[in-house]
Amino acid sequence: MKKTKLLAILLSFLLLAALLSGCVKKGSPASSEPSPSTAADLVEQYRNDLAALSVHDSGAVLKALNQYKALAASADQSAKDAMFEAFLPFYELAMQSLSEKLADGVDLEAITAQADDGWYYPVKDASQLSGSDQAAAALIRDNGFAAYQTEGDFFLGEDPAFLLNNFKSTVSTAVTDYLTLRHDSLVKGPLISDAGLTVSWDELSDLIATWENYATAHPGTRLGDDALLKARDDMKIYLSADVLDNTPMFPGGTLDSTLKASYARFIKAYPASQYHDLISGYYDVLSQNSFRQTDAVKKYLTDNGYPYFSQPTENTSSVIASSALYAVRPTGVTRVSLLMTSGQPAGDETVSGAAPDSGTFELKALDKDGKTVSTLDLNKVFGEDALTLSDFSVLQFDDYNGDGYTDFTIGTRWGSNGSVYRIFTVTGDGNLAQLPVSDGKTLYSATFDMSAVFTRTAPNAFSIKSYDNTTGKTTTAVFTWENGSFHLTGTTDAATN
Repeated sequence: MKKTKLLAILLSFLLLAALLSGCVKKGSPASSEPSPSTAADLVEQYRNDLAALSVHDSGAVLKALNQYKALAASADQSAKDAMFEAFLPFYELAMQSLSEKLADGVDLEAITAQADDGWYYPVKDASQLSGSDQAAAALIRDNGFAAYQTEGDFFLGEDPAFLLNNFKSTVSTAVTDYLTLRHDSLVKGPLISDAGLTVSWDELSDLIATWENYATAHPGTRLGDDALLKARDDMKIYLSADVLDNTPMFPGGTLDSTLKASYARFIKAYPASQYHDLISGYYDVLSQNSFRQTDAVKKYLTDNGYPYFSQPTENTSSVIASSALYAVRPTGVTRVSLLMTSGQPAGDETVSGAAPDSGTFELKALDKDGKTVSTLDLNKVFGEDALTLSDFSVLQFDDYNGDGYTDFTIGTRWGSNGSVYRIFTVTGDGNLAQLPVSDGKTLYSATFDMSAVFTRTAPNAFSIKSYDNTTGKTTTAVFTWENGSFHLTGTTDAATN
């Protein structure tokens, strides 16, 4: 009897505890959200998922987007925002890589139509297309592109609605505000087209202030830093774009009256802007020089980091390549430049197939303010006093070892059948570094591009092809990242027809 009574009391106690526990869970909105460690794990998982994809794969953006949506279903708000901030640089890199590839052989004018809300051309609905046009349009749409037109030519750029439509339902208000600003600036089309501004000087100044205001409201964040970078890029046009024939800054040698009025308006309208003193000082120097483009006026802008577009600056001719850098994991670097420090420049480094550059070179990593974060001596890396780079190309980015940091290749000519390459990366602290290859193996590839794209075969592996004219065979070599370096993990030979 006593045992039965004790058992009943125990069962009653357990039932009460369960009920109380259920009430607590039901009354706590945060209880269904992941714990901080779980949220961090989701973000890390997503970064690893992105690192496993190649930005040169025309299906990668859609895969990355679908994976975001799958993980966001069980993520808290901070994790959703962090995953978006990882998706954004991946998307930017994919746009760099795929814009020309997806447009190649496609009649963009035929498969797009101008949007109702701006100067861009999204692809037409699938029902309006057929055959190869339908397939091409699907790839362009899935990768977040729309067409734009300038000087009579169509080209691919970011679809203004892509990010906003796909993320506004999951990200925070702060991120949605950023996406809305990005959308609103893109729908207007390129700021410069047909050798002229597509907006008024006042509209450009307001756009600068809008990006700056967002950055001020969200200091130290990745999106805040991106907003600052956009403001700075637009400020370069506002102060320095003196080469626009259809929107001349100094017609007849004197500052354009609408631009003069716009500077005065900016000084009055935006006293808290970080650019207020810059523009106010510039206006004073212009006034002292009768608003003409004198040497003193040029010197003021150059000294403040905004030289006129028409004005040669020190070492400008030594810049061989310069590309915006995006990385899934933050690095503090926004651009990587390849510079010639001495030697013989190519006759025209903007044309593929031009004579190669020969001499000494360095890589330079720059932050959002254009300041140097790190440099790397390429001649020391290659062990050559004088290097002959392969044919000009833009820097081609990917993540060859799958660590979430962006990598790229630089090659030097080696014989008549190809080039020898090194792989470089930008680390989490912004340092430029070479990714080592074990056992002294050479990355020899049958290409003459200065920066080549290697084929990703796994999240941490790639393959390259080389040709041996003595045997008439093409060799495919696979390199895999293990224990801090790339290892040759397989080769196959095939006769070349």
